[in-house]
Amino acid sequence: MRIALIANYPNRAEYIENLINLSTKKHNTQISDIRTFDIYKNPVFPKTDEFDKFIFSGGALGVYEKRKYPYIVPTIDFAKKLIDKDTDVLGICYGHQLIAEALGGKVYKADHVEIGYKEINVHKEDPLFKDIPCQFNSFEFHKDAILSPPEDISVLASSSGCQIEALRYNNIVSVQFHPEIPFDIAIKVYRNQEKNLKINKLNIDELIKDSIEKYNEDISTKLMYNFLTGGF
Repeated sequence: MRIALIANYPNRAEYIENLINLSTKKHNTQISDIRTFDIYKNPVFPKTDEFDKFIFSGGALGVYEKRKYPYIVPTIDFAKKLIDKDTDVLGICYGHQLIAEALGGKVYKADHVEIGYKEINVHKEDPLFKDIPCQFNSFEFHKDAILSPPEDISVLASSSGCQIEALRYNNIVSVQFHPEIPFDIAIKVYRNQEKNLKINKLNIDELIKDSIEKYNEDISTKLMYNFLTGGF
């Protein structure tokens, strides 16, 4: 199995690769090649038939910031090529929003930042969530959300702060939450965002305690395993 990680922002692909390695070790899955394409540095994309799976990372940018980040447009175009070929694709956070944009949906800047471990509610059966509880917690950190879903897609999950936490279009799946972020990395995020947390009247100690209690490695590794082997 050959996997291409499309890194939309610095330091994002490494967490996904860590989850892939953890998941494949836990579930005895063989990976022949994982390659990262830092398209935020150089928007050169792999050939669509060069890999079996493509994963679009998150990032601290919005799909509407096309002037500020010129590589957004070619990334959307590349996503459209994968969609046309019905390739196996997973988008995470910004990658989720980018896929929605490529499918014709609309993304907007929300009136609040969602951060911390949130309850995800799965309300449609799907191979991505096979053997995963219909309610589970996962890390969230985003200021944007999908305003209107693309036509002909299935909304798989939601949360109290986001109506479209997961979607599917044929072999294309994406999630707003971050299965690749373990609690220790989440704590680093809180530390880095301490000033913004105070502005938004969020207690960092409570967030840390909540993260330690709610992080579930088995959920994250199982979700990644399902994407890699789920028979999409």
